[in-house]
Amino acid sequence: MLTTPDYRINFILDKTNMFSYHSMDDSTTKKRKSKVKALEIIWSHFPGLWHARNTVHVDDLPHNFNLNPRNGIPIARYDCTDEAATRDAELLHLATYLQSVVAPADDVTSLDLASWRDHEASK
Repeated sequence: MLTTPDYRINFILDKTNMFSYHSMDDSTTKKRKSKVKALEIIWSHFPGLWHARNTVHVDDLPHNFNLNPRNGIPIARYDCTDEAATRDAELLHLATYLQSVVAPADDVTSLDLASWRDHEASK
């Protein structure tokens, strides 16, 4: 998938590229440790080519967007053992959104990426 010109997926950051991030849990006032993905890893390796304005991060764990909240597109977790899995069309809807809204955008950080599902509902 990453090597075919039919796709415009250029990077996959898995857990090996994540680091610990400490934040305060507002409900308990305790420190919470979580792992985050830093898009800066990509941007620093490809200056001028990849940057905040042309990078989106699709993930089923919203806390992974903590360092780059304007670039995150939250999706539902997929579970192939769930009875509803055969009817899951989330990625199909996301593909439509990416093609019709994100791809033509000059600056993806100006979009309300977290509300991408509303775009599908408005059709």
